[in-house]
Amino acid sequence: METVDKAIKALLEKDLIEKYHRYTNAGDYGSNVYRLKM
Repeated sequence: METVDKAIKALLEKDLIEKYHRYTNAGDYGSNVYRLKM
């Protein structure tokens, strides 16, 4: 699990992916979503 976190952090630092939050229909915090920048 830690390896995945490190990989995501590295991609964010290289500006290859972007992170945004997804919320549920009720407006509650859902999850982190990562999208490739291409």
